[in-house]
Order: sequence, then C-alpha cells, then structure tokens
Amino acid sequence: MTKLIEADMHIHTTASDGEYSSLEIYQKIKDTKQIKTFAITDHDTVKGAKELQEHLQNNPDKNITFIPGMEASASIARPQFKVQKSRLHILCYDFDLNNPLIEKLTTKRKLIDIQSIERQLHILDTEENISFSNEEIEAIYEKNNFGRVDIAKLLMKHRIVKNVDEAFDKYLVETHEKVRDTLPKIHEEEVFHAIKQAGGYISLAHPTSLRLDLEILKEYIKYLKSIGLDAIEVYHSHQKRSYSHQLLKIAQELELYVSGGSDYHGPTVKPKVHIGVNQGKSPQKVLTLKDYIIKNK
Repeated sequence: MTKLIEADMHIHTTASDGEYSSLEIYQKIKDTKQIKTFAITDHDTVKGAKELQEHLQNNPDKNITFIPGMEASASIARPQFKVQKSRLHILCYDFDLNNPLIEKLTTKRKLIDIQSIERQLHILDTEENISFSNEEIEAIYEKNNFGRVDIAKLLMKHRIVKNVDEAFDKYLVETHEKVRDTLPKIHEEEVFHAIKQAGGYISLAHPTSLRLDLEILKEYIKYLKSIGLDAIEVYHSHQKRSYSHQLLKIAQELELYVSGGSDYHGPTVKPKVHIGVNQGKSPQKVLTLKDYIIKNK
C-alpha cells in the first residue's frame, strides 16, 4: 500500500473544478484508512464544504477530522510583487461558511468569472474560429463555480485538444492574458478581510505557481503576514522536495504555520495528482496549521 500523507488540506470537488462530489471525496478519504484529517478547498465557493459539513453534522465520524475550506482567487495589489502568468491563490480554513462577507466575496468572484469566460470564448471564436453551442455555454454558467477548465473540457469534447494541459498551452493561457487586465479585481486584502471576519485561517497556496524569486517571495510573504497570513503551503503536488525545504525555512523564520495537500481534482483534470500524495516528501512533514486548527475547534 502506498504511504499517504496523514492530512490532505487541499482537495477540490464538483462544486468547483473537481470530478467528485464532497461526499464521494469523503468516501475516498475513508477508503484510504490512512488520512485522518482533510479539507475541501473548492475554488471561490463553499458549496462543497457546506454539503459535507451538513452531512457530518447528521452523521458524525470520530475517526476523521473534516476542516471546511475554500481556495480563493485574488489579484496582487502591490506592483513589486505582481506576477505575469498566474493569479494568487489563497487557502482559507475553518471559517463561518454562512458569513455575509463570504457570500459577498464568492458572488463578486462569480460575476468576474462570467465576464472572463465570455471574453475568452469571444477570442476563441473571432481569432481561432472555435465556437460552441449556446447550450454548451449555458451549461457552464449554470454551474456553481466555473473557469478555464470548463472551456478546456469543451475543447476536449470537440477533439480540438487531447487533454486539459494541451488546452491551456495551446489556447487558454493566451486568452486569459488578453482579458485579465480588462476585468474587475479582487485583491488579497479583500479576501483576507472577509476570511478573518468570518473567523478563519489563511495559507498561501502553492507558492511555486507565483514564479517569484525566492527572496522576493519571502518579502511578499512578510507583507501577507502583516495583513493576516497564518501559514504557507509548504507541501504540494507540484512543489519539489528542495523547494518545499526552502519554504519550510521561510515558514520557520517568519513564525508561520505549515500546511500541505495534494490539490486533488480527479483523473481528467490532473491525472498525475492523487489524493493523499504530494511531492514535498520530508521527514519533517509537520502540518502545524492543521494541528492548530484542531486544537482550537
């Protein structure tokens, strides 16, 4: 049997761009018989976390600890830290899922995402001669959460690309670059304010995706700590052991907690990522944020 991480704090469901419902994820966690703590962290929505939270309130499980969460998207406000090809992702944990500020934040993000999808589809139509039916497009908007992965799935459906990675490499990185500056912004301080007001904890998701020089990243993390950052996602499926070791040093130096997880979506979206597995293998794999949350529950 593969040795799994004891706590997977980064999992997506069908409430955003994952392939399994929160209840199906819960069953997968139980089936591992190794993972003792896990979090649902869908992109910009709490629907999946709410569904499972309600289920567990009626069907308590003494063997597994569930931490409700969300992975919020934000733009970087300060110009010295801005990144060109990736937006900031913020892991949020154990907050009041029904707080009005959370509803306001997720509604605002959904309206921005609608504009983004509309403009990217227009670019595909006018510049690449790729179009989809009204029914296919409406099906995207009917989802609780949507994004470029949904366009990628349409490109796969019509056999324009073979997989999600090809869709992004060939079309969706470029379309996003063309529309990103035309869209309204949610900056990190707005996300931090909402989560803290809702009583939650905040971790910087997969810092490697920011593509910042390590020293600049450290300065940015200092800034994030000044506005409420609690932890760094030291361990992640796309972070090598050496990078995780560097992040661990930063977390220790800045007195931040450590989080980690697989970033599991399912076999179609991320076929090489498996639940309970990440790349940051280290003998010092102590997810201190998880312990702190459980202690204060």
